[in-house]
Amino acid sequence: MEPLKLSKEKYKKIFADNYEGKTIRVFISYSSTEKTFAGAVKEFLEKYGLSIFLAHEDIRPTVDWQEEIIHNLKGCDVFIPMVTQSFSISEWTDQETGMAIALDKFIVPLKLGKDPYGFIGRRQACKFDYENIKESCLKIIQVIKDNSLFRESVKDCLLRSLDKAYSFDNATEIIKELETFETFTKDQANQTIRISIRNNQVRMCREGQKFLELVSKKYNSKIDSDLKGGLR
Repeated sequence: MEPLKLSKEKYKKIFADNYEGKTIRVFISYSSTEKTFAGAVKEFLEKYGLSIFLAHEDIRPTVDWQEEIIHNLKGCDVFIPMVTQSFSISEWTDQETGMAIALDKFIVPLKLGKDPYGFIGRRQACKFDYENIKESCLKIIQVIKDNSLFRESVKDCLLRSLDKAYSFDNATEIIKELETFETFTKDQANQTIRISIRNNQVRMCREGQKFLELVSKKYNSKIDSDLKGGLR
């Protein structure tokens, strides 16, 4: 699948235009003994477009760290407590969890050798496999996606990550997640076509070609005229 010849002006517009959509802000609560593992979870989830706050990585040395934690707890959409054996003996994790409950945040407990307890004990936990971070993190994304409040936001997060795909394999992984959605908005359909024109990793991979054909046919009437003809 190769791009047709478009005018310089149209190419310029395609690269300049963008649809950012919605963001999902995630606060990960963890014991300091698990900060390396928490960092690995953050890295994977960010590859799929989610915005992750991790205290030991994201608080600048000159900032009042307690105020920064409170600010990010208030601003997050999803609260993820990493319930390990050391979670309950941490000085701050229970306080962060209590505040998340009081703020009525969507809570996704991760079970890592210890059952969620207290007020989060009644919530369905994600059993996390240390040996398979990828599959475990995909379960987290699935749980968030299953919440109707965040379904559109997950699509937008995936589209942003697709725009930054750096290899055929990376593009394929993201597209497989996008394929699980039955519908896209006009903006999302147009962004999919726009991404495929400006990112060869998406346009040239097998899964990308199949996905783009599906989107272009299903949403043909919603695709902007400037984007039509951008792909064979």
